[in-house]
Order: sequence, then structure tokens, then C-alpha cells
Amino acid sequence: SFSTHAMSKAEIGAVHAAIRQTCHHLREAGFDGVMLHGSHAAMIEQFVSPYFNERTDEYGGSFENRMRFLIEFLHAAREG
Repeated sequence: SFSTHAMSKAEIGAVHAAIRQTCHHLREAGFDGVMLHGSHAAMIEQFVSPYFNERTDEYGGSFENRMRFLIEFLHAAREG
């Protein structure tokens, strides 16, 4: 059965590592850019939305905290 859970910090780190590697591979393949999907229940929206994000750590609560995942995601993509 399908169940959801709040991502652990290790899982968040793994997602950022994966986007970093993916962007690196895309750059090596000659792509000029990538498009990040952050709406329609995508992972980014789950963090940014005060409706979905019920976290109480540094990834939840205030607008700045909810934006943290996206900002780290963007940094990882640029590092790739």
C-alpha cells in the first residue's frame, strides 16, 4: 500500500545530490538548461506550500524555512 512520510534530512540530501548529478550529466550532454517543476503536487510544492508542509524543523513553518528546500535545490542544480 502507498503511504507518505516527511522526508528525513538524509532523504532531502539524497534528492539534492541526485539533482546535482543529473544537472552535471545534462551539462556534459550539451544541454543549456533544465526546467524545475514546482507545482501540481510536485516535491517542491510540498515544501513551499503552507497547506502541505506541516514540518516543524528548518524546512517548515515560516516562508523562509519553507523556501529552504527550493533554494538548496537550485544551488544543487547550479553546482551540477
